[in-house]
Amino acid sequence: CGEGWLCRAVTERTGCTAVGLDGTAALIEAAKAADSDGCYRTLSYEDVTAGAPIPNAPFDVIAFNYALFEEEVVPLLIAAKSLLVENGVIVIQTLHPDNDPGDGKDGWREEDFAAFENEAWAKMPWHFRTTESWEAVFAEAGLSLARTEEPTADAHSPPLSLVMICRWENS
Repeated sequence: CGEGWLCRAVTERTGCTAVGLDGTAALIEAAKAADSDGCYRTLSYEDVTAGAPIPNAPFDVIAFNYALFEEEVVPLLIAAKSLLVENGVIVIQTLHPDNDPGDGKDGWREEDFAAFENEAWAKMPWHFRTTESWEAVFAEAGLSLARTEEPTADAHSPPLSLVMICRWENS
């Protein structure tokens, strides 16, 4: 959840209860400072995969917003799937494959945050996936891709990101 902005936005717009998880304690502290009534916990993906208890589970929706940067994400998606109610969904927003800064093939990239002027961000490695590779990950995790969306800045702009909505394969 990072500093919790998406949890706050979802709660404000829908009235639902959101639970924010992040592996970085400083980001969770920032989320709590911005939203003292919210539910935020410091948990890594390894904690989630290992079955750490998560408040308010099971969930209707689990969202990964520009957050699946590792090469191996299947165990995490399997763990996330186990935290869903029947007919729950997993929503993943990621870089649109057409915007790949590399060669268009799966592999490691490095984000330098150059677009964020005046910000002192450290470079970060992340694993790029094609649409086909995402579909293979979902199949291995026992999920099916129910729908995709490609948000744009305006009607004449290329997609900024890819939003994938996944369900249990047997749903």
